[in-house]
Amino acid sequence: MAEIKLAVEKREGSGKKIARRLRREGKIPGIYYKQGKDNIPIAIDRKTFSMIMAGDHSVIDLKVGRSKALPSILREVQWDPVSSQPIHVDFLGVSLDETVVVEVAVHLVGNAIGVKNGGVQQFLQRSIEIECLPLNIPEYIEVDVSDMDIQDTKLVKEIELEDIRILTDPEAVIVSILPPRLSAEDEGEGAVEGEAEATEPELVEKGKKDQEEGA
Repeated sequence: MAEIKLAVEKREGSGKKIARRLRREGKIPGIYYKQGKDNIPIAIDRKTFSMIMAGDHSVIDLKVGRSKALPSILREVQWDPVSSQPIHVDFLGVSLDETVVVEVAVHLVGNAIGVKNGGVQQFLQRSIEIECLPLNIPEYIEVDVSDMDIQDTKLVKEIELEDIRILTDPEAVIVSILPPRLSAEDEGEGAVEGEAEATEPELVEKGKKDQEEGA
């Protein structure tokens, strides 16, 4: 993935009052931080940030005023639960020649054979923790389920990524195809048959007892 430049302004002050004012102005409050460096409070234009979110890139060069660009990755976005708008953004400063640890989303592709045959697809591992250089961070990790039949599973250890170390448990199940579930009608029939089998010995025993009494 490539780099992209993002101009931001240094944010003066903090607190809910300042944050609300920035949001009214169409800006998002945020923070830039890096180990061994002072944190920099920032404000980002909401429309510009939306374009950044839609792009295909791993490293964002933050330009704070006239200062030198700061290579960073988007670490966290906080969303408003009602409006679904971003309300705060965290950027982690990185060095392009040093590895970082990040979580990357898993995307399933293809239509599983087992699902076509009535099975149920169960998506369990929705993100993978990896370690790599910042410019090697993938936007997401694809897992093809096309060849999966009923009772098949795909494990983390089956993923192959070049120049990337996978940290998630290799035995973790990403996706599995479960057998078809019984319908309510099938379950009901099973229950009736089970009851019939359970009562039959009782009838036999009762018949024997009647014969003994008659004798």
